[in-house]
Amino acid sequence: IESDDTSHAFKSATSGEKAAGTVGYWVPRHTMVELMAECIEEHNSKDNVCRINFEMGQECLDVIPTKKRGRNCVCVIAKDSKDGSMKLHQATLVVGADGMKSRVRQCLATAPRNLWDSYRGFKPYKFNLKQWTSPASHLRIKVLQLPPRFQIPNKPGMPPIITEGRQIYALRSVNTGPRSYLSLGLLPNFDNDAIRATNIVTRPDHEVWDIKDGPAMRQYFQKAYPRLNFGKEGGMISDEEWE
Repeated sequence: IESDDTSHAFKSATSGEKAAGTVGYWVPRHTMVELMAECIEEHNSKDNVCRINFEMGQECLDVIPTKKRGRNCVCVIAKDSKDGSMKLHQATLVVGADGMKSRVRQCLATAPRNLWDSYRGFKPYKFNLKQWTSPASHLRIKVLQLPPRFQIPNKPGMPPIITEGRQIYALRSVNTGPRSYLSLGLLPNFDNDAIRATNIVTRPDHEVWDIKDGPAMRQYFQKAYPRLNFGKEGGMISDEEWE
């Protein structure tokens, strides 16, 4: 859907329509964790399969080499956050999917040089974090939460656009300057009743970062998006969210 007014249009497209029939959805992290837990339960309910133990509240302390039946293995030393007890987890494979500040990566990068001698090709320096300058370097980001199925007023004579969770939207501001232009992108969400989170991604010197309080932020966005109801009376975003 595209409007021809001065707000540079409100555009939407069905998720995945340009990806050869593939459909993708944005999933909140807590929902992703719930889905993973459900998949583990489904897997463990089957016969003749290796069980998956899903443990929460575990802190990785160290990753060290070990042997099992004469084969090289890996041992993860973990601490329970509740009672402080230690656990040893022995495995043939450890996946360090614990983020940019990965404790698994840190353990491997700072390991003594001779600790992993029996592992051919192991070099601790390969686990050092590398930082690269990219087009996204130094950009500032903030999340703004919009209500589900909010309405976008259409051009005269046309009914308002009622947003749907499974569609992508790009909301362009009337501001066009390098320090005032805003674009709010909404990724598709399978749940049509879920809050729509949008990211505000700008240069570090954008005007929006000079705003000091919620009322002023609300006023700024109302001017940038005159078609949307960001007003104090009946506005679609709460005072708490603007703060």
